Parts: sequence; structure tokens; C-alpha cells
Amino acid sequence: MLEKLKVMLTELFYEDNVLSLTRLIAFGGYLLFAVGSLYLLVNNINWNGYDIFAGYTGGGGVALQFGNKFINSKYNSAPGSYASNEPTCPPIHRNSKM
Repeated sequence: MLEKLKVMLTELFYEDNVLSLTRLIAFGGYLLFAVGSLYLLVNNINWNGYDIFAGYTGGGGVALQFGNKFINSKYNSAPGSYASNEPTCPPIHRNSKM
């Protein structure tokens, strides 16, 4: 069980066996969002700045993941290392007569 957790966390935070800072920051934002929201909920606190807090911690993680994808595609991948998007099977030609 502990080994499976270690493998899952490694796959979550590492890219090409290197710790990804953007993934770690995004996870920290989500964790802060969850802990902060639970704290406010349990203590029945109505905080007027919650929408900004939620936007930065929850939504910021999404923006970081887009940035992470861009960085990996532009700087961490060899040119031509991905397969092209060409179809692998020939197109189907349909008879135009009905």
C-alpha cells in the first residue's frame, strides 16, 4: 500500500524523473484551498475575501498546469518527438448518391 502511494506521488509530481516545480506549486495551491475552505467552514466564518482566495488558489493551479504544459512542450521535448496528428487509417469515401 505504501509503495503504491509512493508510485502515485512520483507520477504526480515528477516529469522525466525530475521534480516539477509548477506541479508542486499547483498542488500546494489546491491544498491551501482545501485546508482554508475547511477551516472557514468548520469555524462558521463568513470571509468577504473568499472569492479572491478561491480564485487564486483553485484557479491559479489551472493556469499553472497550462504553463507547465507549455514549458514542457517548448523546452523539455525534443523537436519531432511527438507523433503527428495524421490519421492512421485511410479516409472513408462515401458514395455521394443517395
